Amino acid sequence: MPEPFVPDRPVRKVSWLELFHDLVYAATIAQVTHALTHGDPIHQLGTFLLVFTLVIWSWMNGTYYYDLHGNPYLWTRIFTLAQMLATVAMAVTVGGVFEGNHIPFAIAFGSMQALITFLWWTTGWFDTDHRPLSKPHSGTYAVALACIAASVFFPFHIAKALWAVAIALDFGVELIIFKRFEKVMAQKQWIFKPSASIVERFGLFTMIVLGESVFGIVNGMLAEDLTSSRTWLMLAGCMLIAFLLWWLYFELLGDRRTKPGFRNYVLLNLVHLPAFAAFALAGPCMALLITGTGTECGTVHVLFSTAVAVALGSIVALSLILAKENEREELARVKSNRWILVVIILVLLSPWLLRAYGTPAFLLAHIILLMALVVQGTLSGAYEKLLEPAEESGSSTDQPKL
Repeated sequence: MPEPFVPDRPVRKVSWLELFHDLVYAATIAQVTHALTHGDPIHQLGTFLLVFTLVIWSWMNGTYYYDLHGNPYLWTRIFTLAQMLATVAMAVTVGGVFEGNHIPFAIAFGSMQALITFLWWTTGWFDTDHRPLSKPHSGTYAVALACIAASVFFPFHIAKALWAVAIALDFGVELIIFKRFEKVMAQKQWIFKPSASIVERFGLFTMIVLGESVFGIVNGMLAEDLTSSRTWLMLAGCMLIAFLLWWLYFELLGDRRTKPGFRNYVLLNLVHLPAFAAFALAGPCMALLITGTGTECGTVHVLFSTAVAVALGSIVALSLILAKENEREELARVKSNRWILVVIILVLLSPWLLRAYGTPAFLLAHIILLMALVVQGTLSGAYEKLLEPAEESGSSTDQPKL
């Protein structure tokens, strides 16, 4: 049975089962992003965002459930395996969505939606104290499941509208129950504290999504002349951009807990959604930039710059949700966020400012801008560390002598 809800989960590490579960999603995300490399990426962007959001919601909800109600026993293992099977089914069928055959994916995702709905219903069945909170989840998810099931019987353009309604219900339920959750917590005199492992879990999944950039680079290289020095320089540039995005994410967000309160727990999920989408979108864009496909009119450049800008903006937003370590480091993060906002503006302007200089110059500009953020953060961190011994010695001299 599921673990009873407690407001302050015990300190734990991410389990091996959770890691295995997340790795299965790598296959599904790879199939979703790979579809953008065929045809016009702008034309497919809407379908990509719709399907990607469905996939990421299923991961977030499974993560959310495991963090609050998971345990190392048979119940959790069986239903985690069931979710993994549904994830594999989504990976196998998602390619057909981009070709107009949405029914197999709707059935696969519907099975995932049904599993999640059932799991949230059981949390209230076995834990009556938690029933006021589990009912809105399971009820809203059941309505979303009906939308997914109905999409099987309609053409694709109507099915996409039904999927959008399901997404609104799946994500919107957290906002719907927010006041009820806070009321229940106040009645019991509880303070909700997200576990430290939830941030670790999101960080590990971020690396999986960033890994799609590497797959995009590899796919782009396989279609090119490997004897060309330009091809290898493009590879190095794209790989460096992916590495710099990783650096910035974990430099600003790593090893920090979420602020107390259910609001911040919900925001952690919602703000990671555009971050994951941006990281995933960067991969196929890199493949298209390397091959030159669709770059003549600059649409891929705009798409790539938008993805980088959204990723940086999400990092800034996430830094506001996570708990501060101390006042000095918080001031350093505020300065870093200001620089990031400046870089976001320059990144968004780069496709037009550098249109006449070609793709290599375009990538070089992104490298310089991201590298400037890394250098600024590194120097700021080094300066703060230099102040620590002085502050410690100053505080020790202020102590009264005995």
